[in-house]
Amino acid sequence: MYIQRIIIKGFKTYRNETIIDDLSPHQNVIIGSNGSGKSNLFSAIRFVLSNDYSHLRHEERQGLIHQGSVGNSIMSASVEIVFHDPEGKIPLSSFNITPKPNNEIHIRRTIGLKKDDHQVNDRNVSSTEIFRILESAGFSINNHY
Repeated sequence: MYIQRIIIKGFKTYRNETIIDDLSPHQNVIIGSNGSGKSNLFSAIRFVLSNDYSHLRHEERQGLIHQGSVGNSIMSASVEIVFHDPEGKIPLSSFNITPKPNNEIHIRRTIGLKKDDHQVNDRNVSSTEIFRILESAGFSINNHY
């Protein structure tokens, strides 16, 4: 099981939809010049897969949503992580979640100024359910993945 694709929209410096695609199970390095968004990419992953961003105050929420110029404000941000899970390490049926084709599992978090939405394979779930799903596959939200 590995991260196959990351889709970021409106999160921190990622105003427009950005797709990091064709990740492989062997890729373990992200490189780029200063200011290219490497740190925000890893923040986006933590935003979805950890509890680092729970219990956010209004100002903290605003800090995660891309700050556009006046008149171009964005009201929400989303990050979706697509896992490739050919071995079926995440038991979706145990959580009443319909599998996607090609052994993909889509975990998405959307943040607005007042609330968050979480989805797994287009089904609305709570953050607690996401953490239970990840823990069922051996992930720990308190440790590094």
